[in-house]
Amino acid sequence: MSTCEQNFAMEVSSKAAWQKDNPMPRSLVMMVLDTSHSMWGKPLAELSQALELFEQAIGEDSLVSSNIEVSIISMGDRLGELRAFENVEDLPLAGLKIKPLGDTPIDAAVELGMQKLAERVAFYRSRGILLLTPHFIILSDGRSSDDFSGSAGRLKELSNQGRLNIHTVALGDDPDLQALRVFGDAGPIRVSRNEFRQAFRHIGQAISRDYEAVAPAIFAEPQDCIEIKPSTCNELLLDGMNISFWRGDGQSDMAVTLHAAQELRRRNIPFMVYFDATMRHQKNLEQDKFDQMLKDDPEHFVMIPAMIRADDFILQHAGRTGGNIISNDCFRDFAGKYNWVGDRSRFYRGMVIKNRLMIPNLQIDSEILPEDRLYDINEQTNGRE
Repeated sequence: MSTCEQNFAMEVSSKAAWQKDNPMPRSLVMMVLDTSHSMWGKPLAELSQALELFEQAIGEDSLVSSNIEVSIISMGDRLGELRAFENVEDLPLAGLKIKPLGDTPIDAAVELGMQKLAERVAFYRSRGILLLTPHFIILSDGRSSDDFSGSAGRLKELSNQGRLNIHTVALGDDPDLQALRVFGDAGPIRVSRNEFRQAFRHIGQAISRDYEAVAPAIFAEPQDCIEIKPSTCNELLLDGMNISFWRGDGQSDMAVTLHAAQELRRRNIPFMVYFDATMRHQKNLEQDKFDQMLKDDPEHFVMIPAMIRADDFILQHAGRTGGNIISNDCFRDFAGKYNWVGDRSRFYRGMVIKNRLMIPNLQIDSEILPEDRLYDINEQTNGRE
């Protein structure tokens, strides 16, 4: 087996040396784009649409998108990287300038993509960072200027071993579907908005399943996480509405936010929860209990006035006190106003997996119980101690 092939596997380091600013697993996506002269006209429009839809699909889950890195290989006259691996939130795909030229060397482009992907996998492995099974996406009309049977065979073998996820997208009015089928058993995706959305929804679901499978490993070496000492830590600021969506099903659940607050209270860690005014309109919110909680405990729970984003208040508070923020939001819109937003160590991310709240940096891994749907967290906390 070649060194390149050996690098394609999901692996947990025996002692995870997590990056302090982001302890979550990474998901790598390699995209090989047909940029040959045959892409002029409708195929180029389809290619641009495909990139836009892909970015929209993965952007629906803030936790997943913040941990996805994408690299793009140009498969045309200028064979090479259109962009090296970069977080998709930091370097958007929409608006990528492509000028179709030359032939379509599919084999050379796929080989280059495999090489760059192997290098990135090796980079994270050397640092003990957990990786999910990578995704390799080929967008082309399938009409190659070289023989790609060898590289296609290697990709298919890795896919059969469960070490690489392969996707092919057929572009143009008359793509060579038979040629593209050699990359895997699943047929090529034809670019239509519904089909492409469904395809990348499937990719997102696959990444989520991988997260569920490997999440326990995040806590296998708890001594590697950041230990929060109540006597020395600054106030933690919770993005209440963002946290309520951590279940990942598109529905807000107040129990998740309350459980996070309860865990901090039990650890005697000072905290403040900020809510957007739109929280009042979320489904399943017990409005009377919610309003009473805001009235009874204003030292910990605050509602921002309507038409104003809670983000600005959270960031202003954190900037003044040096506090850290619990949220899966990257707050990119505020980077110009608060220059410290780029310091990812100030942000703690989390998720809910199988009804367990996980915030690795805080060593929180606890089950969300039915009583967490109540709104008197003082009573709940005292009852558990």
